[in-house]
Order: sequence, then C-alpha cells, then structure tokens
Amino acid sequence: MGIFELIMLLALVGAQQDSADTKAPDSPPLDPRAMEVQLADDSVLKLLLADHLSGTPAPRTAGGGEERGQTNELAGKLGQKVASPLLMAVDDPLAAGAGPGGKTPLYGSYRVDDEGIAAERVVLIDEGILKGLLMTRTPRQEIRRSNGHARAPRFGGPHAAIGNLFVSARPHAPRGALTRAALLAEMAKAAKGGGVASYVVRLLEEPTVPGIADADESMAMFAMMGSGRGAPPVKPLVVYRVGAGGKEELVRGLTLEGLVPRSLKDVTAMGKDPFVYNFQDGGAGYTGIPSSIITPPLLMSDVDVRRSVGRNKRPPLYPRPAF
Repeated sequence: MGIFELIMLLALVGAQQDSADTKAPDSPPLDPRAMEVQLADDSVLKLLLADHLSGTPAPRTAGGGEERGQTNELAGKLGQKVASPLLMAVDDPLAAGAGPGGKTPLYGSYRVDDEGIAAERVVLIDEGILKGLLMTRTPRQEIRRSNGHARAPRFGGPHAAIGNLFVSARPHAPRGALTRAALLAEMAKAAKGGGVASYVVRLLEEPTVPGIADADESMAMFAMMGSGRGAPPVKPLVVYRVGAGGKEELVRGLTLEGLVPRSLKDVTAMGKDPFVYNFQDGGAGYTGIPSSIITPPLLMSDVDVRRSVGRNKRPPLYPRPAF
C-alpha cells in the first residue's frame, strides 16, 4: 500500500466495454456511473503540484518563444487562484522530519543548494493563492533572487525543484483537518443523490520507473494527445470496489484522466493526518533528486475516469521497502 491517501469523487466518462483481461476473475465490472474513489498512493500530488513549482524561466528559441516542453503551468500565475481556498503549500528544505512526532526522516532536507545558496522556507500557496515559486540564480521578472532551490541530479545541471513539500489545510477551516470518518461522511453526502459507486485505489503505477511502453499504452497515449486533454493518464494497479458492509472486491481496468494542476481547485475537504512520501525525482536508481512530499488526505471532485486499453499490468510481488 502506498503512503499518501487521496480521497476523490470522480466522474466516469467515456467508459468502454469490459474485456476478459480488464477485470479480475469473478470481480464485478466497473460501474459506468459517477463514482467515489479513495486513493492510497501519493504520485498524484507530485503530478498536480510538485512538478509545476519552478520559477526558472524556460529557455528561449531563436524566434523568441519558449522551448517546447519547457513551459510551467503555474509560473505565470503569481497572485492568482490556483487551488482551493482550503489548501496551503510550503517548501521547507530545512525541516529534518515529519509525521507523528516528526520521527519520519525527510529525503529532501538540505542546508545549501547546488548553486551554493542557503536553503529557504518558501510559502508557495496560501488559501489557494499562488504566493511564491522555487527559484535558482536565474531571475524572473517577478522574483529577482534565488531562494535556495537549485537542485541537480547526479548527471545533470541544476534546476529549481522541491525539497520538502508540505501540503496542509488552512488553519481553522471548517472542512479542513477532518478525520478519516468525516471524510468518508462527506463522500456519502455526495453519493446520496446520484447512486455513486465506491472504489479504493491502493496502488498506482510508478511514473518514475523507466521502461518501454507496449503497443496498447502507446496507442492510448497518442489518443490522449490527439484529444487535447494535455495530461498523461494515471493508471492504478490495485483497485477494490467497496460493497455493502464494507466488503472489498478486486477490479481492474481503471484509468484516471485530465489530472492537471488546476484540478487542485476541486479540493472540497482535507484530512488531518499527514503522510510522508520520500522519493528520487527525475532519475533512475540513485541519480535523481532526493525529495519529500508531506500531505494529508484530500477530497476532490470532477476527475475523469475511463476503461484501460489492453492488458493490465501485474502489481509488484513485494511492497515498497520502508526506509
């Protein structure tokens, strides 16, 4: 099971017919209606926020435009609403631990960045408003100085990246810092009017593991690019449907689509118990940048779901090692 728990209310669109390899033996098919989904993995928040906080301007082409693939969706939105008013985000490389009693070590801790600048705590989002960005020595019009976030992988140059990204609810918010039971109650309220089915996603496909996509995955990616959705699909590996009395039944063939930074505006409630996700960002093995995300459960709405294309990948035989 993953570390981060994200609870979402999802809208199922574009459902395709089940095939023999899109569900587990003797498991029920995915319900082609709106559904409630609980995610027990943290990669989603990395895609929604951590990958979009760099304030370093993109390199310019000979024609004066930005190089393709180097743009940052949040960089030009300082002072604008980019998330729910409930949400706050801070990056603090100086923090050494988090979780219960601060006993969980954080991979993203450091004192001086890879350009020799002292690390700083940076307020990024306050009540849904983008207040800051992660900066290197390369200035931008709105921010002229580095805040100590130049980080380099083992075989690459430095760029702005997170250290320890803390996501939390606004203090004293009425729908912030809820217990797990209260979050599930919020889901039940939304489900009453529309016959919403409930699913638990316990493990997502690891996006940083290098590999060659099979033909079905390649076709799905081209279809996504041609549709103009602009966000790569997120594929769960282990999904359970929750039936009457809390019984869980294994299902397969679920893909999440349209998850982009603006999806954070759909956060309607937040939990109180943070989880710690330590990972190597942007590199295989030990060549990436040590990073940490600390976040509580989130309740979200309006995420698209469809049937997966092709065969389902097998989940790993062993859980992630605990460090």
